[in-house]
Amino acid sequence: MCGIIGYIGENADNYVKWVEDGLKKLTHRGPDGNNLITSNNYVFGHTRLSIIDLSDNAIQPMCYGDSVFTFNGEIYNYQQLHSYMDANDDKGLNNSQGDTATFLKYIHRYGIHSALNSANGMWAFGLYNKKQERFYASVDRFGQKPFYYFQSGNQLWFASSPNILYNLKIGWDLDRKAVVSYLQLGGIIGPDRMFKGIKKLCANELLTFNPKTGQLIIENYWVPNHNLNTQSIELIVNNAIDMCKVSDVPVNIFMSGGIDSTIVASRFAHHTAIHLKSNEEEYAQDVAKKFHLSLKIANPLHHHINEIMHDYVSKSGEPTMAGAIPWITAKYAKNFGKVAIIANGADELFFGYDRIHRDNENESVSQNNHLFRGSAFSHGELNAYRLKYGSKFSSRWTELMTFVQFDINSTLDFASMAHSLEVRSPFLDHRLVEAALSIEEPIHRKKGNKTILKEMLWKLGFNQAWTDRPKQGFSLFFKPEQTDEMRDRAFEWLLSNNFLILKNKLSPRDENYLKSSALGLYYWYQHYGEFIYANQKNKKTLGS
Repeated sequence: MCGIIGYIGENADNYVKWVEDGLKKLTHRGPDGNNLITSNNYVFGHTRLSIIDLSDNAIQPMCYGDSVFTFNGEIYNYQQLHSYMDANDDKGLNNSQGDTATFLKYIHRYGIHSALNSANGMWAFGLYNKKQERFYASVDRFGQKPFYYFQSGNQLWFASSPNILYNLKIGWDLDRKAVVSYLQLGGIIGPDRMFKGIKKLCANELLTFNPKTGQLIIENYWVPNHNLNTQSIELIVNNAIDMCKVSDVPVNIFMSGGIDSTIVASRFAHHTAIHLKSNEEEYAQDVAKKFHLSLKIANPLHHHINEIMHDYVSKSGEPTMAGAIPWITAKYAKNFGKVAIIANGADELFFGYDRIHRDNENESVSQNNHLFRGSAFSHGELNAYRLKYGSKFSSRWTELMTFVQFDINSTLDFASMAHSLEVRSPFLDHRLVEAALSIEEPIHRKKGNKTILKEMLWKLGFNQAWTDRPKQGFSLFFKPEQTDEMRDRAFEWLLSNNFLILKNKLSPRDENYLKSSALGLYYWYQHYGEFIYANQKNKKTLGS
């Protein structure tokens, strides 16, 4: 888990200083060291959080064959990939057999498409092939790791966070559609970002850039298989969790005390579990006692909302609706190690939400209204997002490609890496996603929501009353100091500056969510409003 940055194009020497400055700003993502490699037509940088192969052999950027490589993430099955190669493949990479080196060797031997489809993990990387004179970049199948880029003709810049790219220009145009998208979901949907021209590589995408012609192509490299034999779904769940244990440093877990995190805990006996203080603490204590976990409690009341939001926004370059939740948990978890496991994705796969009540190509009204703040936006706006990012396969796929990808995953990465903590999500193992999506809704809900996961817990000795209690979730039950005051102030600021023009009366639920979104936008604007062109920043109607 690291930070990456780079430039591809002529006169690369002109951007060495930009990369050096960017590495300093990315130190929180990789405090264990930084390095850069430069030539006439590229400069790559890397900040390292050492998790697998702690030796200097794993220092990046890496050069192998015709390729230079900067990588952020983890390949959980790297040992399996290594078994497909021979001794000759190990030559030329300082004898490193860690996941990054193995993945690069695998790309060299089998090609980038084969490597992407064979890898199990989370990643964002940039690779320049000197012989082909091509640049390749990719993110994992569900967009867990961030990759932002800016192209101008035959030049391309990239980084792990968008604020690294802001200094490339004196002023930027605010993307009003991105602002509205953020307010609708709590995370910006799609590749466009707050400033026009800066893009995000989305889930399951491979980017190819030709610096000779300026041609940039983006393609999907993976097609989910939704017609699997799912008799072994419990084995797949357990195996996905076990794969996330691969590490040369201790691995701990985030635990709410609910069904999903208890499934994870069952595979982590005698480890440390971090609980965000809540009214489910007694259930977390039950789980800790059963699996001999050392339970630690993170208390939101020990923080001020200004501390959280300023740190998140300054390090990420993006607004956040729910960033305080993982930020507080990650800050505390960092005291106990560099790696933690979370149960994100389980609700979306195993029908943990009542709004996911039809598993076909037509999403429900309730799902649309929930995901896209139905009382705040017009039916046409909701439909536009549904058609673009909606149900290609099922309502659960809609959740994964919108809420999970653009809100949960993005927020979790920025919040955890603000504290140099790597967080892994085993329920987003692509094999598990395929298996869960292949199971029809009646089986998932045979005995209520998340029947499959509940049955796994019953076999472990938990009773039905324990598993069937009302759902709480990994939420902020105790608020940091001045949270409500700042949310109200930010919401008034949002409306008075016309970032959002309300067309309907807000439901209480949507008003609550929009206040949280407004808070994130308020702090983002405080940090980055100066980058907006003066003639645009001074306009009163920014949401038009």
